[in-house]
Amino acid sequence: MLMLIDTPDSRYRPPEPDPEREPWHVRHRAIRVTLPMLASIAAFVATSFVSPFMTFVLTIVALTLFFDGALALLPRGDGLWSNHQ
Repeated sequence: MLMLIDTPDSRYRPPEPDPEREPWHVRHRAIRVTLPMLASIAAFVATSFVSPFMTFVLTIVALTLFFDGALALLPRGDGLWSNHQ
């Protein structure tokens, strides 16, 4: 009889939290690499149509976008960044 009194009722439990969604760059890994690369190519193409100062600015932007896309290819989690101290 006492066992029936101590049995937890599922109606009185707190609701289970929703599972966390993966971050955007994990869900869309291909887009995370291709968008900066395509924007980098577009910036390099646009440098031939603008003034010298804008050529300099667009070249810096294109290189930044290129390295952003290239660094997105590095492994995460179990790869290079897993051994933090």
